[in-house]
Amino acid sequence: MESRELGLVLARHLLRVEDLHYGLWGDSDLSPSLAHLAQAQRRYNELLLGRLPAAPARVLDVGCGTGHLLAQMRQRGLAADGVIPSPTLAQAVRQRCEALQPGAAAGPGRVHECRFEDLPPPPDAQRYDTVLFSESFQYLDLRQTLPKLPAFVRDGGTVLICDFFKTAAEGDGQPGDGSFRGGHPLADFMERMARTPFRLVADEDLTPRIAPNMDIVEDLLMNRLRPSADAIGQYLLGRHPRLTRLALWLARRRLDKLKFKYFSGHRNRQVFERYKTYRLMIWQLHA
Repeated sequence: MESRELGLVLARHLLRVEDLHYGLWGDSDLSPSLAHLAQAQRRYNELLLGRLPAAPARVLDVGCGTGHLLAQMRQRGLAADGVIPSPTLAQAVRQRCEALQPGAAAGPGRVHECRFEDLPPPPDAQRYDTVLFSESFQYLDLRQTLPKLPAFVRDGGTVLICDFFKTAAEGDGQPGDGSFRGGHPLADFMERMARTPFRLVADEDLTPRIAPNMDIVEDLLMNRLRPSADAIGQYLLGRHPRLTRLALWLARRRLDKLKFKYFSGHRNRQVFERYKTYRLMIWQLHA
């Protein structure tokens, strides 16, 4: 099981949420907390749904997770297909779509069990009105993805990307640099897109509304998970001191990286806003 798949499973069972993506905050009636996370995630989904074309448009959801958003699209009459490389998640998405109530888009839709980089383009008559990347674009190889992306979109159709990118501060060596991995450098991405037939028609900076999630993450890591990990470590040292010390020594480099990434106190809102910019972009194809 890969880390993202594991994250989805843990999120569903521990946090009682259906999505792994961040929640959308910024409204005075919703304070950032675990108790409100599911509601904030629903607002994130509503934001994306509001940016999609009207039914019966065809949408390809790349990195569709458990299929929660995909099912909502189909319930609204959109002909939505999904792409997910995990066999376990692909099966869960198929079951979710097959269980939709009457009135959803005809049929359960296709779920492609592969990486987007490995997905063959559809016939011209079956190109999509929108290709959606919701916190999945950061995982793609741009060298493979951007050249083939136009073949998935009809002329005049769009690519909707909602994800974070690296800012120009990445690599500056300041405290917290390297705490948040992932994401493509924004400047490099924009330069690459300028060489494609896509043109930017919308660019919304969601960073202020996404960054509050880091308050939740910091509380979860520093005030809940870290004390639990310390307690387990002390228990193992007391019961099996030699074996535990040997295991800690063998895994010391890996543990040091994990401690810096998760328990250094740098995974907070201020560090996130310095090194990441969270954007909702819509790119239109002009073939």
